[in-house]
Amino acid sequence: MADDTTLPGTGDVIAADDIGGVKYQRVKLIHGANGVNSGDVEHTNPFPVSVDASNFVFSTLNTSSAELAASATFVGTIETTLNQPSISILLTSDQPITLTVYQYIDVAGTYAVPPIVYYVKANAGLSASFPINGNYVKVTAQNTGTATTTTFELNTAYGTIESSDGSGRLPISKADCVPLLASTITAAGVSGTMDTIGYGAVVCQLSGVWQGSCYFEASNDGLAWDTVLVFSRDNLSLQDIVTSGGLYTVRPSGRYLRLTVTNIAGSMTLSALGRASEGIAASDLLSLAMDRQNNTPLQVQLQGHKVDGQGALVPSDAAGPWYAVGTTASAVIGLVTVDTTGYQSVTVGGVSGGATITGYFSDTGTAGTWVQVGCVSAVSAANMPMVPATNVSFSVATPAIAQFPVIGKYFQVRFTSVSIAPAVASVMLRQSPVVQFGNVGLSSGRTMVSALELGSMSLTAEDAAATTVPMVVGGITRTGLIPATIVNGDAQRATFSTSGQLVVERHAVPELTWSYAAPASGLVNTTTAVTIKAAVASQRGNISSIQIMSEALGTATEFAIRDGAAGTVMWRIKINTAGLVNGQTFVFDPPLRQAAVNTLLEIVTLTASTTGAVYFNAQGFMSN
Repeated sequence: MADDTTLPGTGDVIAADDIGGVKYQRVKLIHGANGVNSGDVEHTNPFPVSVDASNFVFSTLNTSSAELAASATFVGTIETTLNQPSISILLTSDQPITLTVYQYIDVAGTYAVPPIVYYVKANAGLSASFPINGNYVKVTAQNTGTATTTTFELNTAYGTIESSDGSGRLPISKADCVPLLASTITAAGVSGTMDTIGYGAVVCQLSGVWQGSCYFEASNDGLAWDTVLVFSRDNLSLQDIVTSGGLYTVRPSGRYLRLTVTNIAGSMTLSALGRASEGIAASDLLSLAMDRQNNTPLQVQLQGHKVDGQGALVPSDAAGPWYAVGTTASAVIGLVTVDTTGYQSVTVGGVSGGATITGYFSDTGTAGTWVQVGCVSAVSAANMPMVPATNVSFSVATPAIAQFPVIGKYFQVRFTSVSIAPAVASVMLRQSPVVQFGNVGLSSGRTMVSALELGSMSLTAEDAAATTVPMVVGGITRTGLIPATIVNGDAQRATFSTSGQLVVERHAVPELTWSYAAPASGLVNTTTAVTIKAAVASQRGNISSIQIMSEALGTATEFAIRDGAAGTVMWRIKINTAGLVNGQTFVFDPPLRQAAVNTLLEIVTLTASTTGAVYFNAQGFMSN
C-alpha cells in the first residue's frame, strides 16, 4: 500500500506513513505565538522547549521594589523550590542591607535549615547565585541604614546555574592577581573598601615617598571594623602597625578590607591584588625562621622554667624547704642532709621549739668527711661577722634565721642542744651569696679582707683626728662654710651642692658664690673707691674672674682691686688713654684670696680719668 493519501474532491495529497496497514499522517512543525508563524522547525530555528529545572523561574513572592524605612524589613513568602536547584539574587540599594535566604524542609517553615546571610553595603549592590538545598525558600531584606531607601530593588529567581561553593560564591580559583584597589593617599583617613569575597589572600603594595603610620582593618558588614595582622616580606612575625613601604599580605578575616592611615607626610600609592592562594603559610615562616642567614633564630620557650619581666631565664632560687626535727641533741648524726649543687648559700630558719644548731659540709657525704662551718645570724649582733672560730652555731628562736656559705656538695643540720622539744628548723637553698650584716671593714693591722672574716673598725667623725685606717665614704651637702675648727690633719667629707654636684677648687657651693656688676655709667673721673663685696663675719672673699672695659680716657689711669677699705692692692692694671674698647677677661687660678675675714673688697681708679668711663664686673665666692 502506498504511504501517501489523496483526499477525495480536492485531489490534495496528504503525506502519510503506512505501518502495518495503518497510515500515520506526517506533520511538518512550525512555532510562534498566537497568530504568528515563527518559521519551520529546523536546526537553525529549533523548537522551544521549557523544562522547569533548566530555566529560571521568576519569584513574585520574594521580589520587591517598595522602599524600606530605616530598620524596616521586607519579608518574603515561603515558596517551593523542589525543581529548582539554585537561586539567583539581584539587589540594589542606596542604604546598607542585610539579606537573608531562609531554607525549610516543609512548606509551613517548621523545619528550618541554616540560612545564608549577605551584608550588602550602600550602593554596592549584590549579584549572586548559589545552590539551595532546602525544599522551600523565603527571602528577607532589612534596611540597616539611617534613612529610607530611594533605590531599593530586589529580584529573586530559581533555576539551574553554574555550580557554586557552599558559601554561595562562584569558584574563582582561575581568577588570580585581580586588581581590587588602586589609590593615592596624601592625608590621614581611610582608603576605598575592598570586597575580598572568593580570595585566599590580598597583597597590598605601599609605594611612593612618604612617612607615617597606618594599619589594615577588616569587616563583615562594612560598618564595624577591626584591626588585622599582616605579613611583610622582610619580617617573620605578624605586625599590626605599618610604617614603611613594601609588600604586605593579608589573609581576609572578613568580607571587606581597607587601609586606615593615622598620619602621613608625602604621597603613598596603594595597589591591592586579590590572590587565589592563601599567601604566606606557617610552613613558610618556619622555614625562614630556621634559616641562619635571616638572623632570626627560632624562638623556643622552655616549659616549667621561671622567667623575669623581660623573658630571661631565672635560675631556681629558694629551693626547699627541708625540715630538720630534733628531740634530743645530735652532735654526730645529721638530722637532714641536702645536696647544694648549683647554689651559693644555705639559709636555715627556726620554725618552732628551742635548740642550738650547727652546720656541716662535706664533698662526699660519708662519715668522717664533715666539716663544721660558721654562719651569719640575723638575731645576734655577736654573730654578724662570719668568723668560723666563734660563729659555729646559732640558737633557734621564733623567729630566727642564719646563712651558711656553700663550701661543699652536701650540707647537714645538727642540733647540739634542745631546750624546747620538738625543735624544728627549715633549710632553703639560695642563689645569692651570704649577706654580711653590720659594719664592714678591715681588721686592725690588716691590709686585706679575709674570705671568711671582716674585721671591725670605727668611722672617723668630721672635725676629729683621723685614724690610721680611715674609711671616708660619700660626702655632705653644704649651703655654708665648713666648721672653722678644722685644722691640718683633720678628716673631712667631700662637699656637694644641693643639686648633687661635687664642689671642687674654684666652684664653691652656690650659696657662697657672689658677683658684682659695674654701675650703668661706670667709673668716670673719680678716685673714690667702690665696694664690690661687703665684709662678712668669719668669712673672707675670693675673686675667681673679672671683666674690665674702658672707653677712651682723657687721662691715663691705674685700676686696682684692694683688700679692705684703702687696703692692700690685690691686683692692678694700667689703662692708657686709648682705653680697652673691646674689654678683657681675667680668670684667676688660684683665685684672689683676702688675707683676713670680715673685710670688704673694693675697686678704685687711682688717677681721675678726666673723661671716659671704666666698667668692671667680678665673680667670686666666700670661704673661711
